[in-house]
Amino acid sequence: MLALDGGRIETYRSTGRLMVRIPIGLQATRCDTSGNAGYCFAGQPDLCISESEIISKNPLGSAGGRVNISERLPYGKVSALPVAEIVSVSLVFVEDISDEEIGLEGFPSWTQYAFEWNRNHKKMPWDLNPLCWLISIKAL
Repeated sequence: MLALDGGRIETYRSTGRLMVRIPIGLQATRCDTSGNAGYCFAGQPDLCISESEIISKNPLGSAGGRVNISERLPYGKVSALPVAEIVSVSLVFVEDISDEEIGLEGFPSWTQYAFEWNRNHKKMPWDLNPLCWLISIKAL
């Protein structure tokens, strides 16, 4: 389930689309073993995990799949919204976000996005540029 609040719920309701970044890990570097591009993570520099394997492990599912959407309400309550379709899943570093993507994630500016990122992902702060799943969804 994907719980939305603030600008994200407004963006989703007004456009029927949303992009979401979910952090995977810190200090990821590109690697290529035997023609298989992937990523190595700190602490395991000799282990190259393929992009397709990392993408397949995202918590929301694969492209073409469905994801339950809810709106976060005050006092820890949620309200279910119609199911959405996962349009695409890719891998990106958080700092590679564009102005357009910031808007599609429901934020008005880089500053607000970075602030919220650091508030929500204390162990994977913006400045360390974690590798993320970039998941694009659309309302059905």
